[in-house]
Amino acid sequence: MAVSAVPFCTEAVRAEENEVHLIRGIEAPEEGENELHFGVRPTLEELKEAMPDTLSAYLDKDEAATAVPVTWEPRGGEYEGTSYYYYEFLPVLPEGYCTVPTMGELPVVSVYLTNEGESEAENVTLRAVYRPENMDKIYLFLHDQIGLNIAASCGVLANIYVESAYDPEAVNDYSGAYGLCQWNGGRKTNLYNFCQTNGYKANKLNPQLKFLKYELEVLTSDSLDTLARLRAVNNTRNGAGKAGHIFCDVFERPDDPATGDNRADLAKKFWDKYGGTIYEGTERVVIKDCSIDLKAEVTEFTPTSFKSSDPSVAVVTADGILTGINKGTCTVKAVAGGSSNDEKEFLINVRPVNVSKDRIIRTNETFYLDEFLTNMEKLENLGLVITKYGSSNKKVFDVDKYDGTVTPGKNGKADLKITFKYSTSDDRSLPAGTISVRFKLKKPDIKETAVTLAPGGKQALTITNRTQDVELTFEADDPSVAEVVEENGTYYVKAVGQKGEYTDLCLYLNYETEPTDKLRVTIS
Repeated sequence: MAVSAVPFCTEAVRAEENEVHLIRGIEAPEEGENELHFGVRPTLEELKEAMPDTLSAYLDKDEAATAVPVTWEPRGGEYEGTSYYYYEFLPVLPEGYCTVPTMGELPVVSVYLTNEGESEAENVTLRAVYRPENMDKIYLFLHDQIGLNIAASCGVLANIYVESAYDPEAVNDYSGAYGLCQWNGGRKTNLYNFCQTNGYKANKLNPQLKFLKYELEVLTSDSLDTLARLRAVNNTRNGAGKAGHIFCDVFERPDDPATGDNRADLAKKFWDKYGGTIYEGTERVVIKDCSIDLKAEVTEFTPTSFKSSDPSVAVVTADGILTGINKGTCTVKAVAGGSSNDEKEFLINVRPVNVSKDRIIRTNETFYLDEFLTNMEKLENLGLVITKYGSSNKKVFDVDKYDGTVTPGKNGKADLKITFKYSTSDDRSLPAGTISVRFKLKKPDIKETAVTLAPGGKQALTITNRTQDVELTFEADDPSVAEVVEENGTYYVKAVGQKGEYTDLCLYLNYETEPTDKLRVTIS
């Protein structure tokens, strides 16, 4: 069944039906729920069961979001009876709920299918493993190395997903096609010959991407001038769809050409990921939970009101103070009052600032964060200034709240809190955002806390968290009692004193003045 449009609210409808709830914004499903990946094709019922039962919606004039129950249907009603690799599901609101016409597009759940699994499965001819870690690598190669614009890169990327799920070792048991683009026949032979000539392994990602570039640029008769056609597409969302069709019809040439429409839809979805920052008007990047002053940026006229197309993404006050709420894009229109028709539209791109990887400290030395964190420069590029720093556990490390100087303590984990805001010409106090960076303090230390040796005896020491970039130095409080010697990369503590004597053995990192660990050595 086809999905009918979600009803819009009008004043007439609301007067006749007092129970109708006006929805002015709907939050997209959380990360992990907005995209579903399946190896073996599920039934429609199984798909719906995997989708969220509710969405957070902003009703009438409520400031807080309300959970609204929803069901899901495929866009256009197509799923069963089709064999695509990408689908979009739209929410269906219950009776009594409708949206305002200015709310914008409804959130979707994207469904990605791959023929992962063993070839013995009834509906599997392609043996492939979904490799999401290759997605960005492939896109960057298409864009940076082959020189395609964003739209064309998205079109090729969509085809590679459908053909191989980004798996360079994907094999079609029926046709014998192989690799990212499922090369077959003479084109597969060309792949093997290219890799052999250049000393590459044909089953690896980078060699196959290099062959794709070679095939597009040099073997133009095999690729039917696909590259020239891709370079002619407009760098827009529709251009991405057109590029998806071109690469499917001209380069891949599948048995079922009707899949070109589905690949074009997927290319448009990828445009939303890679091309969302391209806008013909005025774009502003806003960090989630931070605010900017849009009124100060309207110099052509004096605005009297501002309106956000999606308050679940960004809200704006009558004075033009805009605050990012959730990741996504929306438009904000500044309008002049009176008889003037002046208006200015901004595209608002709300992004969270995430630091996904743990940062590891291995020395006692203090350091400045701007020399240690690569995201500091990115914050500055967005017009952000850092206001203070903090540590979630000062026993692990302390940080100067003003200049970000970090002083490590005991081994462990702690979060560095960085608070920042947008800079303004009059230094006004706009709402600030915060990011957390997980630090792991993993300084080398001595596993043993005490050793007892016979006169002249020695024992190997266990050094944990040892790395090549950290110099280790051992010093005994009384060198006449014990010393440390290194033999074939292993450190030994050796008794040089007499029975009954003892000393503390200190471990220093990079010749620092304070020891990072101590060991009691006793001779008996």
